[in-house]
Amino acid sequence: EIREENGKVKIRIEDFGSGLPEGFKIEESDSLGLGLVDTLVDQIDGELILKTDNGTKYLIIFDKQDL
Repeated sequence: EIREENGKVKIRIEDFGSGLPEGFKIEESDSLGLGLVDTLVDQIDGELILKTDNGTKYLIIFDKQDL
């Protein structure tokens, strides 16, 4: 899901799989894909919220930029 609220863009990605281990930290992951997500969020001065209960849920929030 992608939506805009009050000048912020919010991207939500989720699944209902087994989730990630408790205490998981994306910045400490060896996964190339998750490392790329973390780097991208940093580059756009965004925020990444990760929840791992009942599957895995990512919420990325960043300021909308006018072109």
